[in-house]
Amino acid sequence: MSVVTSAVWFTCIFALHQLFGNYSHADIFTRGSVHYLRLVGIACVLWGIMKILWVGLSRALSSHPLSSVQVSAEIIPIGIIVLIVAWFMDMATDLQEENELTV
Repeated sequence: MSVVTSAVWFTCIFALHQLFGNYSHADIFTRGSVHYLRLVGIACVLWGIMKILWVGLSRALSSHPLSSVQVSAEIIPIGIIVLIVAWFMDMATDLQEENELTV
């Protein structure tokens, strides 16, 4: 589980690095930016799921199953919102490409 959690974080950091690199070159509404934004959203959702699994595993292996460890999965809705923003950016990219073809 540690390897999967680390892979999720590495993916998120890599995608943010690439996304901000695109933004620094003024490539905001491009397929690459949409792809990396979608990766950030997926990584956030996976991170929330991994947090739930970690707490569940700790409770399953604990001698006190009703421990005070709280499940905080607030990153899942954030990831879903990022995915929705990526979807809107994908539509905006389609419109931009269509506009470039008509002019």
